[in-house]
Amino acid sequence: MSRVVFIAVAGFWLTMNVLLWQTELAPAKNSGAVPVAIVWEKILTAADDSSLTVFKDGKLVGALSYADAGR
Repeated sequence: MSRVVFIAVAGFWLTMNVLLWQTELAPAKNSGAVPVAIVWEKILTAADDSSLTVFKDGKLVGALSYADAGR
């Protein structure tokens, strides 16, 4: 059983390394399809209706919702 686990882990590791190297060293044919500035603009200006809960030392300190952020 330990040999099977070792082979599976080694196979996964090898596959991930091959994919990583392929991505890092491949010609940049798809690189930059969307400019970084546009991505950052979308991230920073996107409407987000989620809330943020703040804890300190396991105690609730506060919360902020999207509606509160405009104040």
